[in-house]
Amino acid sequence: MSKGTGAVAVFALLIAAGATGFIVYDKMQPPSLGIGETLYLLEKFIPPPGVKNTWYSEYLYSIYTDPFGTTIPIDEITIVFKVNPGESVYLSFTSYVYFPMGGSYNAIVRFIVDGAEKYSPQVEFGMDPVTANGYQSCALQASITLSSGTHTVTIGIRGSDNSIRFDDFTLLVQTYVP
Repeated sequence: MSKGTGAVAVFALLIAAGATGFIVYDKMQPPSLGIGETLYLLEKFIPPPGVKNTWYSEYLYSIYTDPFGTTIPIDEITIVFKVNPGESVYLSFTSYVYFPMGGSYNAIVRFIVDGAEKYSPQVEFGMDPVTANGYQSCALQASITLSSGTHTVTIGIRGSDNSIRFDDFTLLVQTYVP
Protein backbone atom coordinates (compact mmCIF):
# COMPACT_ATOMS: atom_id res chain seq x y z
CA MET A 1 0.00 0.00 0.00
CA SER A 2 1.36 3.40 -0.94
CA LYS A 3 1.63 6.36 1.41
CA GLY A 4 -1.30 8.12 -0.27
CA THR A 5 -3.60 5.12 0.09
CA GLY A 6 -2.72 4.72 3.79
CA ALA A 7 -3.47 8.40 4.48
CA VAL A 8 -6.85 8.12 2.71
CA ALA A 9 -7.68 4.98 4.73
CA VAL A 10 -6.83 6.70 8.03
CA PHE A 11 -8.86 9.74 6.99
CA ALA A 12 -11.84 7.52 6.08
CA LEU A 13 -11.63 5.75 9.46
CA LEU A 14 -11.63 9.10 11.27
CA ILE A 15 -14.71 10.25 9.33
CA ALA A 16 -16.53 6.95 10.05
CA ALA A 17 -15.68 7.10 13.76
CA GLY A 18 -16.88 10.70 13.98
CA ALA A 19 -20.15 9.91 12.21
CA THR A 20 -20.75 6.89 14.47
CA GLY A 21 -20.08 9.01 17.56
CA PHE A 22 -22.53 11.67 16.38
CA ILE A 23 -25.25 9.09 15.70
CA VAL A 24 -24.81 7.51 19.16
CA TYR A 25 -24.85 10.97 20.82
CA ASP A 26 -27.94 12.01 18.87
CA LYS A 27 -29.88 8.84 19.86
CA MET A 28 -29.06 9.35 23.56
CA GLN A 29 -30.67 12.83 23.69
CA PRO A 30 -34.19 13.13 25.18
CA PRO A 31 -36.95 13.99 22.73
CA SER A 32 -37.31 17.67 21.89
CA LEU A 33 -40.81 19.02 22.47
CA GLY A 34 -42.02 22.14 20.71
CA ILE A 35 -43.97 24.91 22.39
CA GLY A 36 -47.58 23.92 22.96
CA GLU A 37 -46.98 20.17 22.76
CA THR A 38 -48.25 18.11 25.65
CA LEU A 39 -45.92 15.84 27.57
CA TYR A 40 -47.58 12.59 28.54
CA LEU A 41 -46.00 9.51 30.04
CA LEU A 42 -44.11 8.35 26.97
CA GLU A 43 -42.46 4.98 26.58
CA LYS A 44 -39.40 6.66 25.07
CA PHE A 45 -39.15 9.23 27.90
CA ILE A 46 -36.43 8.36 30.39
CA PRO A 47 -37.33 9.89 33.78
CA PRO A 48 -34.65 11.17 36.16
CA PRO A 49 -33.22 8.63 38.63
CA GLY A 50 -35.70 7.93 41.42
CA VAL A 51 -38.82 8.93 39.44
CA LYS A 52 -41.06 5.90 39.06
CA ASN A 53 -44.23 7.16 37.32
CA THR A 54 -45.55 10.40 35.82
CA TRP A 55 -49.13 11.52 35.17
CA TYR A 56 -50.15 14.76 33.46
CA SER A 57 -53.43 16.53 32.82
CA GLU A 58 -54.34 19.84 31.24
CA TYR A 59 -57.48 21.89 30.73
CA LEU A 60 -56.95 24.84 28.39
CA TYR A 61 -60.18 26.68 29.13
CA SER A 62 -61.46 29.21 31.69
CA ILE A 63 -63.21 28.69 35.02
CA TYR A 64 -64.62 31.51 37.17
CA THR A 65 -64.66 31.56 40.96
CA ASP A 66 -68.43 31.41 41.02
CA PRO A 67 -69.82 31.03 43.60
CA PHE A 68 -67.19 33.25 45.24
CA GLY A 69 -65.98 32.42 48.74
CA THR A 70 -66.32 28.69 48.01
CA THR A 71 -63.53 26.29 47.06
CA ILE A 72 -64.25 25.04 43.54
CA PRO A 73 -62.57 21.73 42.60
CA ILE A 74 -61.29 21.60 39.02
CA ASP A 75 -62.61 18.15 38.11
CA GLU A 76 -61.42 18.54 34.51
CA ILE A 77 -57.78 17.98 35.57
CA THR A 78 -58.32 15.30 38.23
CA ILE A 79 -55.60 12.64 38.15
CA VAL A 80 -55.95 9.14 39.57
CA PHE A 81 -52.52 7.70 40.44
CA LYS A 82 -50.96 4.81 42.30
CA VAL A 83 -48.36 4.99 45.07
CA ASN A 84 -46.21 1.93 45.72
CA PRO A 85 -44.52 1.15 49.06
CA GLY A 86 -41.53 3.43 49.71
CA GLU A 87 -42.58 6.08 47.17
CA SER A 88 -43.29 9.76 47.78
CA VAL A 89 -45.39 12.04 45.60
CA TYR A 90 -44.46 15.27 43.81
CA LEU A 91 -47.31 17.57 42.70
CA SER A 92 -46.99 20.55 40.35
CA PHE A 93 -49.74 22.90 39.17
CA THR A 94 -49.72 25.94 36.85
CA SER A 95 -52.41 28.34 35.68
CA TYR A 96 -53.16 32.00 35.07
CA VAL A 97 -55.56 34.14 37.06
CA TYR A 98 -57.38 37.20 35.76
CA PHE A 99 -58.60 39.96 38.08
CA PRO A 100 -61.13 42.43 36.61
CA MET A 101 -60.76 46.18 36.85
CA GLY A 102 -62.37 48.19 39.60
CA GLY A 103 -61.83 46.60 42.99
CA SER A 104 -59.66 44.73 45.44
CA TYR A 105 -59.58 40.99 44.84
CA ASN A 106 -57.80 37.91 46.11
CA ALA A 107 -57.70 34.25 45.17
CA ILE A 108 -56.42 31.04 46.75
CA VAL A 109 -55.21 27.83 45.07
CA ARG A 110 -54.90 24.53 46.96
CA PHE A 111 -54.32 20.87 46.17
CA ILE A 112 -57.24 18.55 46.87
CA VAL A 113 -55.94 15.04 47.61
CA ASP A 114 -58.40 12.19 48.05
CA GLY A 115 -61.22 14.73 48.44
CA ALA A 116 -59.54 16.71 51.25
CA GLU A 117 -58.22 20.26 50.80
CA LYS A 118 -54.56 20.67 51.67
CA TYR A 119 -54.16 24.06 53.35
CA SER A 120 -50.39 23.86 53.15
CA PRO A 121 -48.91 24.57 50.74
CA GLN A 122 -51.27 27.00 49.08
CA VAL A 123 -50.92 30.09 46.91
CA GLU A 124 -52.72 33.29 47.84
CA PHE A 125 -52.50 36.39 45.69
CA GLY A 126 -54.50 39.42 44.72
CA MET A 127 -54.77 42.94 43.32
CA ASP A 128 -55.32 46.03 45.49
CA PRO A 129 -56.46 48.50 44.28
CA VAL A 130 -57.16 47.32 40.78
CA THR A 131 -56.91 50.18 38.32
CA ALA A 132 -56.51 47.98 35.26
CA ASN A 133 -57.24 44.38 34.41
CA GLY A 134 -54.68 42.17 36.12
CA TYR A 135 -53.36 38.87 34.78
CA GLN A 136 -50.97 36.83 36.94
CA SER A 137 -49.32 33.46 36.56
CA CYS A 138 -49.86 30.90 39.29
CA ALA A 139 -47.70 27.92 40.27
CA LEU A 140 -47.99 25.52 43.20
CA GLN A 141 -45.72 22.59 44.06
CA ALA A 142 -45.61 20.07 46.88
CA SER A 143 -43.81 16.91 47.86
CA ILE A 144 -45.99 14.72 50.07
CA THR A 145 -46.11 11.23 51.53
CA LEU A 146 -49.23 9.14 51.01
CA SER A 147 -50.09 5.56 51.92
CA SER A 148 -49.60 2.86 49.31
CA GLY A 149 -52.53 2.49 46.96
CA THR A 150 -54.64 4.48 44.53
CA HIS A 151 -55.21 8.20 45.15
CA THR A 152 -56.78 11.20 43.40
CA VAL A 153 -55.59 14.78 43.14
CA THR A 154 -57.03 17.94 41.68
CA ILE A 155 -56.89 21.66 42.38
CA GLY A 156 -59.31 23.83 44.32
CA ILE A 157 -59.68 27.52 43.47
CA ARG A 158 -61.35 30.15 45.62
CA GLY A 159 -61.91 33.84 44.90
CA SER A 160 -63.29 36.92 46.64
CA ASP A 161 -65.51 37.72 43.63
CA ASN A 162 -67.34 35.66 41.01
CA SER A 163 -65.65 37.58 38.17
CA ILE A 164 -62.14 36.23 38.94
CA ARG A 165 -61.14 33.88 36.14
CA PHE A 166 -58.54 31.08 36.01
CA ASP A 167 -57.18 29.98 32.63
CA ASP A 168 -55.06 27.14 31.20
CA PHE A 169 -54.66 24.57 33.96
CA THR A 170 -51.86 21.98 34.05
CA LEU A 171 -51.32 19.34 36.73
CA LEU A 172 -48.36 16.97 37.01
CA VAL A 173 -47.99 14.08 39.46
CA GLN A 174 -44.81 12.04 39.88
CA THR A 175 -44.06 9.20 42.25
CA TYR A 176 -40.43 8.85 43.25
CA VAL A 177 -38.14 7.07 45.65
CA PRO A 178 -36.54 9.67 47.94
